[in-house]
Amino acid sequence: MPNKEHLRMWVRALRSGAYQQGHKVMRTSDNKYCCLGVAMDLALANGVVCNTEVDWGQTVEMPKEIKEWFGVTGRGINPILAGRGPRGNTPTPANLNDGNVPFDKIADRIEQHFELLED
Repeated sequence: MPNKEHLRMWVRALRSGAYQQGHKVMRTSDNKYCCLGVAMDLALANGVVCNTEVDWGQTVEMPKEIKEWFGVTGRGINPILAGRGPRGNTPTPANLNDGNVPFDKIADRIEQHFELLED
């Protein structure tokens, strides 16, 4: 079951301006982040310990411990979101990110997908 508190933290981090957006990898050598890299950084900063080394050069696959912290499995942290993707790609957070969709717009779609709007 998705952990809405942790997913809301991710949405806030994407909107915060604290991360520069990068593409194709979780974190670039000049510290720019994919939206999934933001999620991974957030989980690690909140004490998640991974049994395997975190590979920032990966494209979309995260360690299972990070997925579990968000309460998602499989593609859960990179789900197919509503609407269209850039250039006809499947509208996942990673594809939106690599299609130059800004973090705040990706955050909006994550918020809708996981039904994170607070009552």
